[in-house]
Amino acid sequence: MSSTTPPQPQNATAALVLADGSVFWGYGLGAAGFAIGEVCFNTSMTGYQEILSDPSYAGQIIPVEGTAFLSVKDSDKPAMVLLAQQLVKMGFKLLATEGTAKSLNIAGMNPESINKVMHGQPHVVNAMTDGRVDIVFNTAGGVAEISDSRSLREAALLNQIPYYTTVAGARAAVAAISALRTGTLEVAPLQSYLGSSF
Repeated sequence: MSSTTPPQPQNATAALVLADGSVFWGYGLGAAGFAIGEVCFNTSMTGYQEILSDPSYAGQIIPVEGTAFLSVKDSDKPAMVLLAQQLVKMGFKLLATEGTAKSLNIAGMNPESINKVMHGQPHVVNAMTDGRVDIVFNTAGGVAEISDSRSLREAALLNQIPYYTTVAGARAAVAAISALRTGTLEVAPLQSYLGSSF
């Protein structure tokens, strides 16, 4: 970064440096480390526009209908049940692994149940490669689940299926889907916020 880079604010864990030299400090998600690449900074205006406009999502079209796959760790199930209810209201079908399917059934939804990869075929990666999954919500809890989710991420990437690994990301995706369906999407480039409270 240049000598004119603004000082790093306390607790900031990431910096976005634009081609014009502007620097925006924020908070990174994920493991600590140093990386260069595309990032998605959330302006927190509504939380979903960046998902639809970030170039790192190139080729991944957010679906407004179809089948959502859900497999989430226990601590995320209450939040994901609420998001699944919104998806169902928008006409999505649900596909879920056994534990997540039980939570969805208890909440009055009727998902199709499917195996995790580690539980054998037919499993979710088969469904993804067969074109039966349009969007993935997967939060992993244990070592085996994290290992299993690697094949999910790979299948999502190869088949250009949007894939979300946090409740926050899932909320933003569901909000984006709703905005696309209702035509209330508003997107502005980050540079348009220069002079604001950044």
